[in-house]
Amino acid sequence: MAKRKLRRWAKLVAGLALCATAALGVSASEMLHPWRLALPLAFVVILVLLALRYGMLVAVVGAPLAALIFAYYLFPPLHSFQVDNAAAKSNLGWMVLAGIVISYLLAAQGPRIQNK
Repeated sequence: MAKRKLRRWAKLVAGLALCATAALGVSASEMLHPWRLALPLAFVVILVLLALRYGMLVAVVGAPLAALIFAYYLFPPLHSFQVDNAAAKSNLGWMVLAGIVISYLLAAQGPRIQNK
């Protein structure tokens, strides 16, 4: 029983670490591109893939974590959690909502193990 809990926590931490690393990498590499406003919406794909691999809790915790990383490192004013652009704020909100909802819906469609 303890090994199962430890594996579950390790899986969650690994998924969140990958989510944070992906968000940091994407925001560092795309900082000056004019289409950076749409980046959070494209990041939903990464959130969903991580949720499918590491569990839905990764999307539930990882989506707001990625939104904070994008707000801090990607959108002006940089190195502040304040986002001046209304479209960027909206896209961050949609990323969090879509990442959680789509991950939840896909997890509900996943294979079920039935006890006989």
